[in-house]
Amino acid sequence: MGSSFTAWKVAIILFCCAAFGLTLIGWQALSAFGDQGRSYLDDLVNDRVTWSFRYNEDEGSRFSTLRRVVVHGQDLMVETVDDEAGIKQGLSDRRSMHNDEGLLFVMPNVDIHTFWMYHMLFPIDMVWLRDGVIVEIAPNMPPPSETAGIPKTYTPEALADMVLELTAGGAERYGMKVGDKLDF
Repeated sequence: MGSSFTAWKVAIILFCCAAFGLTLIGWQALSAFGDQGRSYLDDLVNDRVTWSFRYNEDEGSRFSTLRRVVVHGQDLMVETVDDEAGIKQGLSDRRSMHNDEGLLFVMPNVDIHTFWMYHMLFPIDMVWLRDGVIVEIAPNMPPPSETAGIPKTYTPEALADMVLELTAGGAERYGMKVGDKLDF
């Protein structure tokens, strides 16, 4: 019984690392290698996707996938949520977000989607889209700390199937205007 690493010890260490990684990102990560897996892996290999670690009280720890999108010649790293829990949580309780990042909500239907600033800790711009075309922009929505603790609500006039949240001033920084087409 020597103290050297044998093949079985290395195999156990690799297995433990893989199991730990899956507990961090969740078993649903394996589903990424289904029908859409080729496209996802292509994006990953071609540096259009990165990973970001985040934590909040409701969701706990998790990794998020950020996809690079070019908007008027500038890179924007977009995280996408399309499930009920992700849409409900949004950016609530996050301490900050980089100026070159955004959160894209892919809504389950085309509708008037009201958003509010519940548990928001920093101001944001909200951009409503339908079929990738900007239909409305709400700039510089303040967090509750700037509105006497009452979360501000915004109801757009236009129907939308996606909503993009950026740090305050983001729509202007990226030159976004109603009628612009964004490719996600």
